[in-house]
Amino acid sequence: ARVCFICGRQYMLHSFDIHVVQCRDLFEKRENQKPPKERRSCPQDPFSMMSTQGGQVADMISSSKSGKISSRDLDVLNAAAQQVWSTETLLRCANCNRSFLPEKLKIHNKSCTAANPARRVDEPVKRGNNNEYDTSSIKESEYGYGNEIGNVNLINCSDCG
Repeated sequence: ARVCFICGRQYMLHSFDIHVVQCRDLFEKRENQKPPKERRSCPQDPFSMMSTQGGQVADMISSSKSGKISSRDLDVLNAAAQQVWSTETLLRCANCNRSFLPEKLKIHNKSCTAANPARRVDEPVKRGNNNEYDTSSIKESEYGYGNEIGNVNLINCSDCG
């Protein structure tokens, strides 16, 4: 399966080109409904930009269209598509730096404000008054080989404890 650079979903090789045309049309229709200042251009196909440079990338693209592509080459194509999707389609919250689809960012921004931002993705979860990690709910299991958090029994790893 190949990853779409516009919507981030996976599609089979034989139907990928058909999907991209439909996905591009849908993206442009959605953007045309927005005010002109908020409109964004459709993400560009990373493979078409790379294929103009020739070489191995052009061979990977032509082989993917014929359905004969190695799994390593497919992983390279999918990684490039995933990168384009995450940087050009998703939007970042100015307060917590999380990434969202544009319609979901509007919902998120109702609760995440500059005065009360959500926890940033790169911050650990802290609980309690003194901003320490909350370990009060962790206790020794009644079975003696793990820890319990609430009703969940955690088993210690035999390699690292």
